Amino acid sequence: MNRLNFSLPEFTRIIWSSTKARATWKPRIDAINNVWPEIERATVSTQMRPGGLQSIAPENLLTFQANCFNAHMQYAIVGREGTSPVYGNASQPVQDDKPWHYRVYFGTDPKTFLQEWAEGNQLRIGDFLGYPRCCSEFFQSCWVNDGWRDLTYPMMRNSQNNGPYTCNILLRHIGVRPVFHLPCSFNCDSTGHIGEEIIECACQMGFDIEMSWLKNILSWPIRWSSMHGVAIITTPVVKIITSSDALEGRVDLDRPGNSYPEEGASGNEFPFSQVPMSLLEGIRDTWTDNGFGSFSAMRKAHGLVLRTISTIYLDSGRIIDLGCGNGILLERIHKEHPHLIPYGVEYESGAYSRARERIGEEIWFYDLYDTDKYLQENFQIAIISLNRFKEIDEEKSEIFLKHLRNHVNFLVVYSYEDWKPDLDNLLSHHFHMVGVETNEDSEVRIFRPRS
Repeated sequence: MNRLNFSLPEFTRIIWSSTKARATWKPRIDAINNVWPEIERATVSTQMRPGGLQSIAPENLLTFQANCFNAHMQYAIVGREGTSPVYGNASQPVQDDKPWHYRVYFGTDPKTFLQEWAEGNQLRIGDFLGYPRCCSEFFQSCWVNDGWRDLTYPMMRNSQNNGPYTCNILLRHIGVRPVFHLPCSFNCDSTGHIGEEIIECACQMGFDIEMSWLKNILSWPIRWSSMHGVAIITTPVVKIITSSDALEGRVDLDRPGNSYPEEGASGNEFPFSQVPMSLLEGIRDTWTDNGFGSFSAMRKAHGLVLRTISTIYLDSGRIIDLGCGNGILLERIHKEHPHLIPYGVEYESGAYSRARERIGEEIWFYDLYDTDKYLQENFQIAIISLNRFKEIDEEKSEIFLKHLRNHVNFLVVYSYEDWKPDLDNLLSHHFHMVGVETNEDSEVRIFRPRS
């Protein structure tokens, strides 16, 4: 992809997907940013790497100096730079009457580092800072020699795959990154190893909560899209719009995720039209597989079912979800009640495949009403939607319920709409109600078999 011959000024804009997303994740991101400088210094004081670079406000220089003395670290001021409220692709020049910071090196042999810094020897500078040599060579080639201002696109060209979260620097503009350098690719083995060491060091310092947030964020699905000098980084909770190299055409980088925040984009909080569909592929199935219009609606409804199951006191046993969708409810039940062994029945092929990936071979691909095929043994609890009884006639319902009565100790029936009296009468022929839980949207009832 060719670059155009112009460059936009440095800028970064942040857009949150909802007020709830901002209220939840901005304080967590701020907390990560607050501890990151301390982690940087600790990786040097513990000799994980030879040295580090930080920007220090003039009023904080004495405190920084005391920290270095207490950690037996030498330091040297390498220059001054202008400040920016957000991450920039390059250092800002010092301007009269505007805030500025010291650029400070701390660690091994500051005198020699100053010489290498003055000469612009990027390979030796990288060695002093503990950067992988492959990443320093990449920086020299792309940033210094070729003049790229944003190395994301060169990294993408240099990558074979999306790599581990410890190579994910796409969210560096909001301060969320796993390493202190720009990797040569998204699957750089050396960077991945260093990222794990940094996170382990931070956890040993007592920042395990901040690091759990960091790992969660870096595991979200992300799209980086760039054209004509503007890059847009889209995540489930925040969109970042920032300056980049002016590419003549549009370039998209999709990084799949293996986690999705509860506060993330949903049909209610953030219109899907504003999120690239490739970002939601495999994610939107999370709730649509289970018949919901948004992730938050599913979590709320499933939470009521979980609360109901918690009222049934069992030491062990098997639980079966009759129409389990993609198995997310069973997965949550097993996490909260590991003594309950999860089973499920699902007849929609896509949801069935995803449930098998989550739960395993205990998910069966049967018609829900062919009970002879899967109700061979007894279950402590069976879960079913009240709507399932609307799909069959009364005669078939009687046969289905009779078979259930003979093989389950508790029947948990949930409804996300008004409870139908005629269906209640149908259930009462074979079961009697022993408990009920409700919220403003749903109702869940517990039944025991009639003798």
